[in-house]
Order: sequence, then C-alpha cells, then structure tokens
Amino acid sequence: MRTRTLPFMTAVLLLVCCVQQRDMPLTYPQKDPTKEERTAHIARYRQGHVLYDLKCAECHTVLKDSIPMVPDFTQEQLTHYELRRRSPHFKAMGPKKLTQEELVTIQLYLLHKAPSGVPFLAPVSKGRGR
Repeated sequence: MRTRTLPFMTAVLLLVCCVQQRDMPLTYPQKDPTKEERTAHIARYRQGHVLYDLKCAECHTVLKDSIPMVPDFTQEQLTHYELRRRSPHFKAMGPKKLTQEELVTIQLYLLHKAPSGVPFLAPVSKGRGR
C-alpha cells in the first residue's frame, strides 16, 4: 500500500504546484489581454524573473526580516537605470553585463510583478554632490 501512496502523493503535489504557478500574481501591460497575449507576457515575465535572479539579485535584492525580497522599483528608477548604461557601474558588471533586450525584459518583470511592499532605495555613491 505504501509503494502506491508515494507516487500518488507526488503526482498530486506536482499538480497543485502547476495549478498555483498558472495563476501568477502579475499585471498585464494592456487591459483585457487575449489568451495569446497573456501567454506571451507570462513567458517574457518568467524570463525577466530568471534574468533578474542571474544578473541583478545579488546587488539589488533587499532583505526584510531575513527574507530576500525583490524591491518595488518605480518607473522613474527604471528609466534612470537605463540611462546609466554607459556608467562605470555597467562597465564593472563584467560577465553579468546586460544587453538592451535583457534590460527591457527585466524591466517588464519588475513593472508587472506583484508589489513586495519594499521600495528600492538607491545607494548613495560617495562621489555624488562633490
């Protein structure tokens, strides 16, 4: 009996996880998107999430009560970040350097993810204001 229960419980657990993943807490760029638009948006959203984890999270994720949280970036912060692409920050990224397409995909993820309630506070650089 035990040998049949384990595969059954594993299948149920996988099914529950898949169903929960489908109802992702995100917003869409347009009102009342079609099924194809939702599918494409979710795929790009997931790609942006992966890219954020690989290329941004190490420096830009915030700890709240010892839990890593993706902060809520404002549109202004994301636009400013895009303008700084030629700055020393981007040159220092080395292998984590972003292409324009990757940056746009990450921005889509950050703009449409469920709010974490943790604002992104840009670090103050030592050279500013002098």
